[in-house]
Amino acid sequence: MYKNLNTLSFINKTIKGNSYLWDFGNTATSNLDNPIYQYSNPGEYDIYLLAKNENSVSSCMQHASIEGLDRIYPTKTGNIGQIILDIYGGSLTSENTQLILRKEGQEDIIAHEFSLKNEGNLQANFKLDNVAIGKWDVVVVKDGLESSLAEALDIEEVNYGKNWAKIYGRGFIMPNKWQTFQISYGNTSNVDSYSVPLWLCIAEESLLDIAFLDFEIVSPDNFETLPDFETLNAFDDYFITDSVNGKEMQARVYPILIPVVRANSTNTISLRFKASDKLDIATYVDKAWLSAENMMESEAKVSIGEAAGCVTELLGRGIIDAATNTIPLAGCVWQGMQASYDTYQYAVNGKGSFWGTAKNVGFNALNCGTSLLGDLAFPVKWGLAVINFVNTAYDMKNCWEPRDENKRRLLTIEAMDPNEMVGPSGYDDVNWIQTMEKIPYTIYFENMSTATAPAHDVFITDTLDANVFDFSYFSFGDFGWGGKFFQQEQEGAREFSQDIDLRPEIELILRVAGKFEEESGAVHFEFISLNPETMAEEEDALIGFLPPNGEFGEGEGFVEFVVGVKPDLSTGTEIQNKASIIFDTNAAIETNEYINTIDDEIPESSVHSVNLLDDDSLLISWEGFDQGSGIAEYSVFMQFNDEEIRPLKLITTETSTIFKPSESGTYKFYSIASDNAYNKENEFKDFDLTYDFNGSKTYKAENNSIQISPNPANDFVFIKLENKEWRGTYNLELIRNDGKIFMSKTLKSENLNEGYKLDIKDLSSGIYMIRVFDSENYYLDKIVVE
Repeated sequence: MYKNLNTLSFINKTIKGNSYLWDFGNTATSNLDNPIYQYSNPGEYDIYLLAKNENSVSSCMQHASIEGLDRIYPTKTGNIGQIILDIYGGSLTSENTQLILRKEGQEDIIAHEFSLKNEGNLQANFKLDNVAIGKWDVVVVKDGLESSLAEALDIEEVNYGKNWAKIYGRGFIMPNKWQTFQISYGNTSNVDSYSVPLWLCIAEESLLDIAFLDFEIVSPDNFETLPDFETLNAFDDYFITDSVNGKEMQARVYPILIPVVRANSTNTISLRFKASDKLDIATYVDKAWLSAENMMESEAKVSIGEAAGCVTELLGRGIIDAATNTIPLAGCVWQGMQASYDTYQYAVNGKGSFWGTAKNVGFNALNCGTSLLGDLAFPVKWGLAVINFVNTAYDMKNCWEPRDENKRRLLTIEAMDPNEMVGPSGYDDVNWIQTMEKIPYTIYFENMSTATAPAHDVFITDTLDANVFDFSYFSFGDFGWGGKFFQQEQEGAREFSQDIDLRPEIELILRVAGKFEEESGAVHFEFISLNPETMAEEEDALIGFLPPNGEFGEGEGFVEFVVGVKPDLSTGTEIQNKASIIFDTNAAIETNEYINTIDDEIPESSVHSVNLLDDDSLLISWEGFDQGSGIAEYSVFMQFNDEEIRPLKLITTETSTIFKPSESGTYKFYSIASDNAYNKENEFKDFDLTYDFNGSKTYKAENNSIQISPNPANDFVFIKLENKEWRGTYNLELIRNDGKIFMSKTLKSENLNEGYKLDIKDLSSGIYMIRVFDSENYYLDKIVVE
């Protein structure tokens, strides 16, 4: 039995029955094998099934509770701006209805806009600026009669999180064959985000074709009357670039503007593509262009502030080679880009439509009163500048908050397991990721191309580990098969059932149902083929919903769900998940066990030495350490005297660089490290090192007490301590270029005084750092292993 608000669907498990009588506990009955029944009134109901055959009669009973109001989504929100609230229950309607938030001692908050989104689902908009913190009742008044959910909505102090996106799907692609991938995106804040820029970047060299499956990129309706609209709207939804986020990548970039990302939400969009070879794919999410504080019911009160000045400076410096008459309008363009364009309506209508960001920049330029016919490439130039914003001058650093980024390389393979569990992509084989409040999973299944008949029924079971997962955040997601995609009708659904009529292509009703059992952690999906006339399971062996697979994936299917993650998992904790799949009456097939490993440790780095070279250049060296996924890249910044801080080296895997000062003075340096799970050091840390440059060696912290030879080397090196004042015991560490400690030893000073022989013949070729230190002394230098 599956409950969907006030509707129950039944899957009859009787063996050898040939006639049935269902009693729904309110005088209503049915003779169908697998009926669906909708209750008109809330209450407690005992449901009986009487099954017969020629020899016997059998019966069973189950109890069902039908609530007037079932639940709401979300259950928590911040006390700023507005909330879009989904209210679920039986027999809900928008006619003669009032929706209220109520708390003792406070004024009622009345929804100022709401609509019937789906049967049994009212979606309402409440303004929550500076309302009292605490639990509020949700009240529905229909024709003067009240129904309520006591203390259902918890209003908290606003908590600004971030918007994020991750690519997930299989880690391999089959050359020249369509394959489906998902982009999961969300918002860790407890208030909604509006106009969120998402950049989807796909390597252009091997990409053959791409299709968006459950969304489209559109232009806001209010631009249609603008001059040049048709010309600009005909542009592609992407542009080509040879670098992304400051790194070399020949990529097709889709700049997408997501109208609304709801608070504490995790969402998924699907796309499929064909590629001829291995493929790099990346997503980047920037700060929302519109904040909850500025969002009103149908229009935005926009504050241009520093962001407009930032874009103006981009244009003025020629980073974008825009037409002269466009430059003075930069503030207007930016302000227009932050407008909501009926954002609320997009939230109500779901994820089906996103906006093309680059086009919208052009539309706003039109809206500002200029024609783009003189420079129709302006929106693309804008996109090229923003996707590579990291390359711009450091004095614009505060204009753009750190991006959320996620990258994945898809390798080619000739064959793969068609029944697979897939979660968030991460670094390395163990998929290092930061702790996520919720993790999305997709389970793929396939009726093999060698099958001789279509599959009638598919049963999927996944038992979640209560030690790592937080079941309170569980919700079912989308599902589909054979190129068909079906959105989950309810937010936060823990149980659902949908009957899908496949006629006239196939004479079937497909019942798709899911149920989550919180006590055991078991997740169940069922796909059952029913005869449309009798609603009994289809008996014809050649009529089923999932045909043998072919070139276009007609025999492939998937299901999705999201589950919470416990917040106190330590770095190195593995999150494992797998499922079992049954086709018809065959034996269960086990999927792979998908593993993610937590990395919540912030990497550490520092500029540790500056050495004056013979040509008066400076050799600046830095190092880093990360105990989880390892260091991915560094950025190094410099300040001359008290001038502005500027980048010395951005997004590099190198650990040294040469810089030639233009004049004498004081130079200060610090480094920022990022690891492979996208953890990053504080952007505004103190300087690591100060160097007074006057053309001679005056480095304040230089220490030439240790000699390493030979260097480069391939078998061994001698490490000798030349400063006899060093006494006692010292630590010696050999550090790989990614910051991980490869070897650690404890040595006495006399060993170092005589010269310690370090065996390196088993090391791979590359650059390593040797670090010798105690509580007072510190030395670090580079060795090259050949």
